[in-house]
Amino acid sequence: MDENPGDANMDDETLRLLELVPNKAYHRLIVRYPYQTDSNFAFFYQESAERLASTYRGKPEDDTILMPFLMLYRHAFELEIKDFIRFLAQKRHRYHEAQNGELRREEIDKKLRHKLRHNLEDLLNELLQHYDTLALPEEFPQSVKDLVDMLHAADRGGTAFRYAGGLPDSQDYADFPDLVELLRERFELLQAVYSSVEALYDAMPEPEEQHY
Repeated sequence: MDENPGDANMDDETLRLLELVPNKAYHRLIVRYPYQTDSNFAFFYQESAERLASTYRGKPEDDTILMPFLMLYRHAFELEIKDFIRFLAQKRHRYHEAQNGELRREEIDKKLRHKLRHNLEDLLNELLQHYDTLALPEEFPQSVKDLVDMLHAADRGGTAFRYAGGLPDSQDYADFPDLVELLRERFELLQAVYSSVEALYDAMPEPEEQHY
């Protein structure tokens, strides 16, 4: 999946925190790799959410993991959608609209960073616009649209799961294992759609090889 330099800080001071705790043994090692994409990070957030969910034991103290769990999954969806947008825009530009400067990588990154930002509704609409313009053979799944819409309704600015005071003044209840399964299933469906479109374009000849 396409690389995303994003707002990378190239300052060597950035991760001095890790230098304070040098690795002593292989079984204690943890690694940060360079050149990872938003889709890579989306997977990391989903994996972290799943690991957090695996600690659930049905005890009152487990209520403490709900907001972090939702925050992790919300961010996973946001990053996967952003990377999918970049991929679709790239394919539009490469195969269909070579003269459309708005589809260039730097313009898409600028739009994501400064206009669409963390708004899931706007990000989903942007994704669907590219998806529909490419006239892809499979309809984008309504269940993923519905789930993203619900996440947006709960957290319009990307902070309601991160800070107190952003959600209604009510006490809410859910079946946690069912919630985990719902988010996992819809996120993996989004990943599957992305992968299927990648496979479709992988099988296509390069633009210069096409005959019209």
